[in-house]
Amino acid sequence: MIAPAEPALDQLELGVRTRAGAVLIGPAGVGKSTLARLATEHLAPDFPRIDWVSATTARQGVPFAAFENLVTVPETGSTTVVLRAARDQLGDGRLLVVDDAHLLDPLPAALVYQLAAECVVRLLLTATVRLGAGPCGRAGVLEPLLDPRGPAVVERGPGRASVDGTVGARADVGVGVGHHLH
Repeated sequence: MIAPAEPALDQLELGVRTRAGAVLIGPAGVGKSTLARLATEHLAPDFPRIDWVSATTARQGVPFAAFENLVTVPETGSTTVVLRAARDQLGDGRLLVVDDAHLLDPLPAALVYQLAAECVVRLLLTATVRLGAGPCGRAGVLEPLLDPRGPAVVERGPGRASVDGTVGARADVGVGVGHHLH
């Protein structure tokens, strides 16, 4: 049984409209991507552009693979130069949906963090919880995005759907979400 979408959908939309965005976290196959698509449909009139990117394990070794259709990455330059170029290309007030964000490599995860911290896009992220690995998967790439005042954690699973907050929009956040999952 999958929890009803309406309460979680309302909370996701509220997080995206009033803060830097929201993070939807839960086990594989419980409907996180479906709920994110529903929220995106409802939010579409509020944004000049909506982009959906998917992180995958097959493309983890390719820098910015999830963003390849959205950004042109300079062939040379420091990490700072590359991140700035990508941020400048994406930071136009759009809604950016990152499906399976727990699979992002550190560089694109840093980009997502920068976009949230600078509030130049609104984010809607999905991430899978793995038993024993915590909600942030590889290297905890989502943890810096979560605001200690109330991370946007929508738990999807049998009999539950709740949002505990929204994506942080401060550069100094750095709290995990393991304690929010039951």
